[in-house]
This record gives sequence, structure tokens and C-alpha cells, in this order.
Amino acid sequence: MNTKNWTDEEMIRALRQGDPDRRRAWEHIYKTWRDAWVGAVIKCGGTPDEADEALHSVAMPFERVVAAEGFMLERAKLRTYLVACVLRIWARQHKKVPSTPVLEGPKVPEGMIDSVEKAVMRTEMKAAVDDLINVLGERCRRVLRMFGLNYSMEEIAEAEGWKDADKAKKEKYECQNKLKEHLRKDPALAKRLKELRND
Repeated sequence: MNTKNWTDEEMIRALRQGDPDRRRAWEHIYKTWRDAWVGAVIKCGGTPDEADEALHSVAMPFERVVAAEGFMLERAKLRTYLVACVLRIWARQHKKVPSTPVLEGPKVPEGMIDSVEKAVMRTEMKAAVDDLINVLGERCRRVLRMFGLNYSMEEIAEAEGWKDADKAKKEKYECQNKLKEHLRKDPALAKRLKELRND
């Protein structure tokens, strides 16, 4: 595959095939498309570093969507799709609304950008929740995970080696209070979780 003139079909095939083709595809993207996403973010008031940070957030969800069986861009180019995704994530991360259309050529259907944005938000939410659960300690982490997975109090008690469901309820209550207290003491994390939940 010629790294100077990859078609969208070749790029999609490389991302689906995995390494080393996938790595070469990303090298090509970064070398030849970077000006496009950086330029789009700068036109909306951002910086090159912010543009690259947005790309970093978008890269894996974008790749998963593109590499999925049945993915097809009918009107837009793959480069336009990536730039649109980077711009959307940058705007969300910096609470900005692009004031002018900055993308040239055929537009990417909103639903396609939404799918990458939702994947990014799921990743951010999981990271925020993991950060929060990690401060609670191993026992609370296990109890709250099981509770979140709809285990019954009896199943949690059995898994933890406790005598009955009442003990599991008491432990869950204490862990939830510990969680609330930590969120009260860390308003930045509470705000981040709330923003991600509301997006």
C-alpha cells in the first residue's frame, strides 16, 4: 500500500486488519491529515495542542466505528469524518460551539459523528467512575460493582463470605455513604461525572 496516496477503502481495510497495517494507517493520518483537524480547531478559537488532545480522545472510538463490519461513508471522505469528530469533541471538551462551518466538501451525516462522540463519552464516564471507585478501597469496589451488575444482596453476601443479606445491605450502605462523602469533598470530580451523565 502506497503511504502517500491511500484511498479511503485502503485506510479502512488497514484499520480492520490490525497491526502493522493499522499503525501505518495512523502514521499516515497523523502526517497528512493533522493540518486539517488542527486548522478546523484553530478556526473555532482553539490551539494545536487542544486539537491533538481531541484527536487522542477520538482515535480509538473512531477506529472502532470505522473498522466495524458494514461501515460505509457514502458522501463524505474519511478525512472529513475524522476532522468532524475531532472538532465535535474539542467543542464539547472546551464548551464551545463552532461559530462557522469549517469543513469543506460533502458533510458527514450527524448520526455518524454522534456514534464516535457517544463512544468517547462512554470512555470518559468509565474513567471517571473508575477513578472514583478506586478511592473507595477493594471491598467497596467489589460490593458496588456487584450491586451495579444487579447481584442480589444474598449473592453479594455469599461472594463476600458474609453471613446474610442484611450484612451485605449494611456494607453497601456504608460504601455508598463513603462514595457520597468523597464526591462532596471532590466537587471537581462530582461536576465531571454530572456533565458526562448529562451530555
